[in-house]
Order: sequence, then structure tokens, then C-alpha cells
Amino acid sequence: NSRFVKDFFMQCYTCGEMEMPMLLFANAGSRLLVNETVNCKDSLNYVIFLLAANPRLKLEIGCHNDTRGVENSNLILSQRRAESAVNYLIETGVDPNRITATGYGESKPIIPDSVIQQAQTEEEREQYHQTNRRCSLLAIE
Repeated sequence: NSRFVKDFFMQCYTCGEMEMPMLLFANAGSRLLVNETVNCKDSLNYVIFLLAANPRLKLEIGCHNDTRGVENSNLILSQRRAESAVNYLIETGVDPNRITATGYGESKPIIPDSVIQQAQTEEEREQYHQTNRRCSLLAIE
């Protein structure tokens, strides 16, 4: 009589926004930043792990901009950044049916301009803008 034991790792999730490791893009563009001090592909490897651990999970990578600049340009840039992240995932073997890219531009700030304008220093204002420039991970199924 033999007894077999199998350990399973199970990541629990619900549909909704999840924490996304920070992604940085080169020169205010849409190319993922990879250099001697920063490798944003490492952050995306977390997403690969998450998808591998949850075979039925489908995700949206959403990119957001701050409200500086032209609104339509920010929307286009955020879409290109999301697509850049998704393209990397697909290149590493992620099923394209499990991951989508959405650019939100400046439509979903975490910190509203009214708060940013009241900041005491330029450094504080810049930090608020940085908070609004982000990528998010959304479990969609």
C-alpha cells in the first residue's frame, strides 16, 4: 500500500484590478526599459508566472498616463505601452487569447489634478504625476 502526496500551488484571484509590478518605458516612449540597472521584463515575468499558475485566468494590461500633454497623444502612447508589454508576453509563449492591452491615457488618474495643483513643491507634484503614470493588471475572467 503506497501513499502519494502532491503539493499544488494555487493563486486565488477574483475579477478586478490586481497589483502590477512597475514597468518603465525608455525615453517617454513605448519600448520597455532594459539596461544595466532596470529590467522591466523581470516585472512581466511575474505575469507569466501568474498565468502559468492559473490556467483559466485572462488578464488585461492597462497603461495610464498623467494629464500633462495632449489628451489624444497620451491615449495613443498608453495604448502603445500596453501593447509593448503584451507583445513581450506573447513572444515568451503566453497565449494571445489570455492577455489583452488597453491604453487608458489620462482617463483614470489615481490623484486628481485638483490635488496635484495644491502640492507644496515641484517634487511633490512630480511624484503625484508619477503615481498616475502606471500600468495595471486586471483579471477579466
